[in-house]
Amino acid sequence: MYGSEYDCVGCLLHGSAAAHQNQIWGSVHTEDRSTVNIFDKEVTVLIRKYHPKKLGRIIAFGAVSGGHYAVNMGDLPAGKYVIQVDPGGSEYGGGERVVSYSGNGGSVNQDWTLYLGRGAIPSEE
Repeated sequence: MYGSEYDCVGCLLHGSAAAHQNQIWGSVHTEDRSTVNIFDKEVTVLIRKYHPKKLGRIIAFGAVSGGHYAVNMGDLPAGKYVIQVDPGGSEYGGGERVVSYSGNGGSVNQDWTLYLGRGAIPSEE
């Protein structure tokens, strides 16, 4: 876990799916497990509508704070979405992953590891 009973700016880890209804959420850290050296770089998580042959438009976004993010999906419908982590022009590489979001009341947890000079790696679910 995260060494604390809290996650994402005060959300309790226990029952975290309920605490993150209508959100895509997770943690972001560097390859050496550090969270200190990336958060002054304006790391942002973007949510795009999935399209198989082109980059979809940005429909939601959120900043990384204290090593965690939570992007509110509001009343967006169930479907496939692309999560992109943007390291804000730092020396770390960004990354993306397609996820299935179940719609109203749904929750998707996606954690990321950022690497120097190469793409970010999403955790396996």
